[in-house]
Amino acid sequence: MSTKVLMPERSQHQQSSSSSSFDTMVDHQGELIQTGSPYFLCTALPTHWRSNKSLPVAFRVVALGEIADGTVVAIRAGNDENYCCELRNHTAVMKNQVAKFSDLRFVGRSGRGKSFTLSIIVSSSPVQVTTYNKAIKVTVDGPREPRTKSRKSSPFWHIFLVCLFGFPLLFAVEIDLIASLR
Repeated sequence: MSTKVLMPERSQHQQSSSSSSFDTMVDHQGELIQTGSPYFLCTALPTHWRSNKSLPVAFRVVALGEIADGTVVAIRAGNDENYCCELRNHTAVMKNQVAKFSDLRFVGRSGRGKSFTLSIIVSSSPVQVTTYNKAIKVTVDGPREPRTKSRKSSPFWHIFLVCLFGFPLLFAVEIDLIASLR
């Protein structure tokens, strides 16, 4: 069973230049995701990222409708704990239906287990606002291996206690327990 992907066809009167929204969609095919508005797409962000670190790829907002070149696009981020995250390089200018944020950085942190929702504000007339829900989780140390649930004592502590007290601490606890039972 094969799955077909439907792509819009160009009409005869549509421009064949690379500035059309069709070409923009094809150029970014596979990396664009839907936003809360059917008129805008954006690049996917990593699910978890380190605070104040450059993103692996430039964040882009693609307009599927007509937006004039030079229109300012701004990004805001927030959640229920941090309603207004500090961002760097959070404005870009629309050119050929694409606003490219060259070095967008999330300085504020989203909180433990929380993700930011991005608000994308296009300063057209009228102003258009769309959202990217649960876009990115931002922490001080970024993504890392999860901690193990079991608490095994490391051999380092055992050696440290033996050197400090001259005998294993567990042995001393067992002696106290035996003495209290007599």
